[in-house]
Amino acid sequence: MAAVAPSGSTATLSIHRLAPPWVRRWARIIGRRLLFFLITLWLVLTLTWLLTRVVGGNPAFKLAGPTPTPEVVHGIEVKLGLDKPLFTQYVDYLGNLARGRLGTDYFTSQSVGQEVVDRAPATLQLVAFGGLLALLFGLVLGVLSALRRGKPVDHAGRVVSVLALATPDFFLGLLLAYLLFYKLHVFPAPIGQLPVGTAPPTKITSFYLLDGILSGNPGASWAFLKQMFLPALTLGLIYMAPILRLTRASMLDSLASDSVLYAQACGLRRSLVVRYALRQSMTLVVTFLGILIAALIGGDVLVEQVYSWGGLGQFGVEAVVNDNYPAIQAFVLIVGVLALVVYTIVDIVYTLIDPRVRLS
Repeated sequence: MAAVAPSGSTATLSIHRLAPPWVRRWARIIGRRLLFFLITLWLVLTLTWLLTRVVGGNPAFKLAGPTPTPEVVHGIEVKLGLDKPLFTQYVDYLGNLARGRLGTDYFTSQSVGQEVVDRAPATLQLVAFGGLLALLFGLVLGVLSALRRGKPVDHAGRVVSVLALATPDFFLGLLLAYLLFYKLHVFPAPIGQLPVGTAPPTKITSFYLLDGILSGNPGASWAFLKQMFLPALTLGLIYMAPILRLTRASMLDSLASDSVLYAQACGLRRSLVVRYALRQSMTLVVTFLGILIAALIGGDVLVEQVYSWGGLGQFGVEAVVNDNYPAIQAFVLIVGVLALVVYTIVDIVYTLIDPRVRLS
């Protein structure tokens, strides 16, 4: 008799059993994280959609002008599809999202997806440089505070961290602009990504810093760096505080560990002992970097507004002020996706680094 081919489920089960144990284990871990990712993203999008329509205002009133009539407002609502039942609007939104459509901007009539693509490079560059400054300041001050525990350097680092945590980012941005631009004239005016009169470089990657170098226009890249320094410094000073405190605490634990004490007893050089302690304390810091990146993506909103940066943060503020539903939903979607991707990667990498960590 002819052999009967195994069914799809049986074949899949056989392949699953033949896979090595570590492959099956990581498949379960990644599968659970992806399922959590999708459920969380759906909840965030649904909650945002409900809040914009239930708690937010009606964009038809703002589009109708200063003295709108009920007929004009209703006509705009019909044009935008806001006259439909909420459930119908929600189903339409999910259907468009499944097809990769983020909607049309109510006020510019442009594709929201294209607006996000145009503004994303500015925010990503700012977040990258702000994160690097935060990491640099936090690590250096945290290590110095741990090595000089109880000394003036330690007290100064703790005071700086408390002030950074207590200072609103928009206030620090205004203060730095007042001091370094208006009073000292060290940096250019906070009026966007390029000074007035400076032409943007030829568009290649949409990242001004890279485009200026690739197109042979280093002057544009240098002008962009000078414009970016103040907002990046603002983010760096604000977000260095948790890194400083975490580095100090983990470094103190490492310096008091048996391995470091044994290294000291063996007469190793102090620089070598400090390097061992720093490597031992980096696990928590690396884990926190994922949280820092996600916080920077969503936390640069007011900083972009202060410096007229023109990135996703300013785009989100303008969308909320104007009750621009598609733009608000697109901003929350992008920030939510980036944050969840970072959290998922950090979760998986941390599980890979430390075998003691297991997902329940």
